[in-house]
Amino acid sequence: MVYKTCCAEYPYKRRIKNHGQREQFAIYEHHPAIISKEQYEMVQQEKQRRTNIVVTDGGIIKRKETRYSMKSRAAETLEPSNRAISPAQ
Repeated sequence: MVYKTCCAEYPYKRRIKNHGQREQFAIYEHHPAIISKEQYEMVQQEKQRRTNIVVTDGGIIKRKETRYSMKSRAAETLEPSNRAISPAQ
């Protein structure tokens, strides 16, 4: 985006936010891309898959019920070993 700010009238010489004083426009593909658009889209899909925010059928946005990763929940479900611990002799 070009011209998000502009100079105030002379003699003030300070930058102000552009609220229509000057035309704003975007320049696409000005610099070479660091990653390809395909990689960018794949990352965005993965971020969406990993998010813990859910939109309900009614359009309400809320967080998932789980607060912790599934690794910790899996560890909780494992039964402790039935080994007896012998007292120190």
